[in-house]
Amino acid sequence: MSGPWIQTAVICETVTELEGKLIANGIVDGMLIDGGAEVNLNLVLALVRGEWQGEIKLHVVAYDPAGDPISAMDIDGDPPPIPYAVSRIVVPIELVPGQPGVYWFDLSIENQTLTRVPLRVDWR
Repeated sequence: MSGPWIQTAVICETVTELEGKLIANGIVDGMLIDGGAEVNLNLVLALVRGEWQGEIKLHVVAYDPAGDPISAMDIDGDPPPIPYAVSRIVVPIELVPGQPGVYWFDLSIENQTLTRVPLRVDWR
């Protein structure tokens, strides 16, 4: 396959847009929270079309530390229909971790995994 590709995949606290640029603020790879507290973050993606023809539907699945899926969503990740165009996507993460450990966010297109993004959650 000659695309699409993930150019950027990060978890951050907030996202702003300034002069056509997406700015990920407070990039995190882990958090220390009170047990049962809600986590509100953002998964920021830059998806490169490459030579892919047709629309792009990105599938995101969140997994808990035991490997069980806890949520899933499909996102229209369609960059402009020109080769190597980039689509910037912000996926809100609203999570109430049931246990400490590493939570994974799998990104795939047509059942092909493009990447996995981890978020480590530790309890106080």
